Amino acid sequence: MIDFWIAATPLLLLASACILIPVWRSKVSQTTHSDRTALNVELYQERLATLSAQQAAGVLSGAQWEQARTEAARELLADTDAVAATAVSNSAFKPLGKGLLVLLAILIPLAAVYLYQHWGSQAKLALTREMATPPANADELIDRLQRATQLQPEAGGIWYSLGRAYMDQDKPVQATAAFERAIQVTGRQPELLGQWLQARYFSPGRTWSEEMQQTAEEVLRADPKELTTLGLLGAVAFEAKRFQDAVYFWTRMEVLLPEQNPSRAAILGGIARAKAELQHQSSTGGAQTVGIRVTVDVTPEVRAQAKPEDSVFIFAKASGAQLPMPMPLAVKRLTLADLPAEVVLSDADAMLPQLRLSGFEKVILVARISRSGNALQGDWAVETSELSLNKGSKLTQHLLIEQSRAASN
Repeated sequence: MIDFWIAATPLLLLASACILIPVWRSKVSQTTHSDRTALNVELYQERLATLSAQQAAGVLSGAQWEQARTEAARELLADTDAVAATAVSNSAFKPLGKGLLVLLAILIPLAAVYLYQHWGSQAKLALTREMATPPANADELIDRLQRATQLQPEAGGIWYSLGRAYMDQDKPVQATAAFERAIQVTGRQPELLGQWLQARYFSPGRTWSEEMQQTAEEVLRADPKELTTLGLLGAVAFEAKRFQDAVYFWTRMEVLLPEQNPSRAAILGGIARAKAELQHQSSTGGAQTVGIRVTVDVTPEVRAQAKPEDSVFIFAKASGAQLPMPMPLAVKRLTLADLPAEVVLSDADAMLPQLRLSGFEKVILVARISRSGNALQGDWAVETSELSLNKGSKLTQHLLIEQSRAASN
């Protein structure tokens, strides 16, 4: 704070100077007026001596001398009156007293310092300076954010940062309270609601209530790409042994994550575990399942034009006769470098829990290469005609990607 007071001191001195300067100017003016009056008297006396000498030499008669003396006296009186009027004008503040003005010049800076100590933003300034340096550890960061919320309780961004810091320290109860306050301040934003859901779910008790379910649905209606909520819904479904729902939510999340995102590997692992559980349920339950074994390859011309990292989507979709519009029922994602490859499409690869491969008698198989990573738009593709499915059977199909400028569907 020393540099602040160094900057403020000149301003305080300037305020005092604004009061003291008129006092100094008044003193100088009075001295000047006194000197001018004395000079006028001296000039009057010299003129009288000159007139007397001229009269003695016979240059001026008695009447002329008297007239000249009267004129000199009149000029002296006029100059004296003008000086007196100016002096009165320059000392109009004299009734206040010079001492009072000097006292004010001292009290104003002192009052400014006192008022700043009580109503100024000294604490905010100090915290701002502190926040400019990285914290030594997580506890110090939380301490800074806590003090910031006390100074700026209506700053939703600070409450959000405090909640994230609590979650990083595995303190979901405190994080829940921080996110609730952020929501109160800034409104029900999808990202805030997603963070609140996560903190509340991982609080002691680990329950998923109807209120939380409704909040999650509200989030996805506002932002279908809200990653925190998608991941959380997948985890909730997995723990409830609703593995098909877990695959659905985590697959939506996986499609949205960039290839280099560190969370992507964990999500893919979760999807694999959920699919394994689905297959286990099917085998132990004795249910008849539908599977399509698909071998996929590309022509040399396509391989020469595409890149090894380009995405390859292999999916089965319902025909338009069974649904108002063709819908993917089961999807696998590879890269061009993985081809040739053999995959099996089943209910474990369903995109939507309510749309499973086993619920349809006829499907269309599609293999598509997409440089953008969008399963609905590609650069090369191959598509079969309608294929009939028999429950309990394994259909085998070979797809060779050779068509360029694939249509979107």
